[in-house]
Amino acid sequence: MLRSASGFALLSLLFSAQTGAAEFCGLRCEPDRSLLESLRSPGLFGAPPSIAQCGNRANIPVLTETPLAGGARRTMALAYGSCEVLKLKTRSNLIPDRISGTFKSFSGGADYNFNGVQIPAGVEQVRKTHPYLRALQKEDCSNSRECSPAGLKLPVQGVDPSCKKMVCDAWLWPSMYQYGGKAGTGEAVYHEVFTRKSYDSKTKKTTTRKYSVSGLDCSYFVFQAMQRAGLKFSASQQNFYRSTTYLSTLGARGAGGKREDCFDRINSAEGIRPGDLLVASGVHVAMVDTVGRDPFGIARMIEGEAAWNWSSPAQQSMFGEIRAGTSKVPAAAEHSFLNKLAGQLCADLDPARFRITIIHSSPNGNGVGIQREEAYSDTSYSVGLGRSSTLLGLLKLKAKAECILALKKKWESFSPGFSKSVNAVLEAIRKSERAPGGSKVLRHASIEPGCRGAPPIDPALNCADCCDLGSSYESLTGGSRAD
Repeated sequence: MLRSASGFALLSLLFSAQTGAAEFCGLRCEPDRSLLESLRSPGLFGAPPSIAQCGNRANIPVLTETPLAGGARRTMALAYGSCEVLKLKTRSNLIPDRISGTFKSFSGGADYNFNGVQIPAGVEQVRKTHPYLRALQKEDCSNSRECSPAGLKLPVQGVDPSCKKMVCDAWLWPSMYQYGGKAGTGEAVYHEVFTRKSYDSKTKKTTTRKYSVSGLDCSYFVFQAMQRAGLKFSASQQNFYRSTTYLSTLGARGAGGKREDCFDRINSAEGIRPGDLLVASGVHVAMVDTVGRDPFGIARMIEGEAAWNWSSPAQQSMFGEIRAGTSKVPAAAEHSFLNKLAGQLCADLDPARFRITIIHSSPNGNGVGIQREEAYSDTSYSVGLGRSSTLLGLLKLKAKAECILALKKKWESFSPGFSKSVNAVLEAIRKSERAPGGSKVLRHASIEPGCRGAPPIDPALNCADCCDLGSSYESLTGGSRAD
């Protein structure tokens, strides 16, 4: 199946020379990164070198430093049959930002927890309104012809047949949120057509309807991202699907601090980075996609003393005296006062100022599925994590802990010994971080022996390897959070 780059160039030239020929839009490399080019990928962290169907050397830093985020972006490109989807901003900045043409239950009262498409009207409606299918909706795209029953098996010049399959999967079965959706071998998303018959006692007629469901649920999206990054859940086991309940148990340490799997529970001193998993047992899992400067707004809060929410003029005066070195109270009393103040100020961190985006498979946007969003939204569950989301609460708790640590370090300069004093709020957070189950921030230990290998070589699923997987908070959002 591999061909030379020169052969690809010739095919591309012949294809582009066809006057009036519509382009088959979808997974394509830039001219110097052919889908048909053989690229030997270097081994990373002990993984053996591999031959990729297509490769983008610019992705090596992403896949080295934050491999799980890279795997998630690969999965998203495959699900929507286009590299261009990774260039779009977060969903709330897209028009349209939600889909229509979906249903949540079959007629007759049987609810299978599907967000699906009703055939034939629903598929077209989803294609028109899905914010991530724009790249397959251009006027000069020939997807409707190439992916028709007659054209499905015909080759497209300059396009690998396996990559055509990925594009046509995205076109024929628009990817959305699918509760319990698990992709099969050689597929980016799960898709299946169901037939349901209903009898009308008045007309004495039986109606046959077909429903197509397509997509992945939140935890299987993480599994796919792991697969696409060549990461393992455990060094001692083969990879298999993990539910959110199982994910919440990862990262624990055994006797003597011995690692039990390939994840670490990220505590209040370890920051936040792309690829970190936010897990709420039995509820949801989302992945941190990008992180901006001062992601929790802690530095901006500390520098904005004029806007601090003082409980009283006496409290503000006391802080001023301690900072100026004119306080008459003992050091222990100073430390107690400052610890209470730190907890008070850090409890007021506004999540609307967080500079964090997430990537997850979610029913947000009427069942959009795999999507990139800003972590916080004023509305509940329609965008981002929502004000009442368990995972937003997890981010807020982490922000609060990191804020207290930042203040303890900063205030040590005028209250010696303060950084080592006990803060009751911080200790309670640290205890919750060590607790089994529940909500957790997990980070894959990709440098640990046995936790990382090469992604499986599957021509259909290697089509996204040519996409540019690099992203930044600013490019996704336009730097929309106020300073």
